Amino acid sequence: MAVPRTRRGTGRRALRQRHASHDADAVRRRPRRERARRRVRSGAGDLDKDGRADLAVGVPGETIGGEPDGIYGAGTITVLRGSATGLGTSGALLLSQDSPGVPGSAESVDGFGSQLFASDVNRDGWADLSAVASQENDDAGGLWHLPGAAGTLCSTTGSTGFGPGALGLSTAYSAFGSELAG
Repeated sequence: MAVPRTRRGTGRRALRQRHASHDADAVRRRPRRERARRRVRSGAGDLDKDGRADLAVGVPGETIGGEPDGIYGAGTITVLRGSATGLGTSGALLLSQDSPGVPGSAESVDGFGSQLFASDVNRDGWADLSAVASQENDDAGGLWHLPGAAGTLCSTTGSTGFGPGALGLSTAYSAFGSELAG
């Protein structure tokens, strides 16, 4: 398609830029729940203390189970083991709120894995994984601590989860934990 270049800023490049800014504005206007479903988040750290970085990838829009009974937008986290040759799928771990030992249960549009952060929270020498479900309990939000452990990427033993109500904060659309910082 030929685009006339009669004056500066009217060519294909300008046309693409105008459409790109329009698309960005449309994304910003989408409801928070819809935007959260489209993001992929990650956190890296030595979760199994083998001296190599492991990678946790959150897919907050992941549907758990098949149609018609799937839990739409519940979210999952995939943890990949680091090795001498890089990341690999051998020994990968898939976590959701329905995983044994993970507190709570998966619900539609929770967005589990919407934010991830790897750090040694409990100061035991292993990186721990902090995970957020920003839409947990109707936008109240929730935060999970999944401790790192030798021989496994994340241990669900000793995992904890809590929301703003546990801290005496308002649960009304707070998106608790949606912004992790380290």
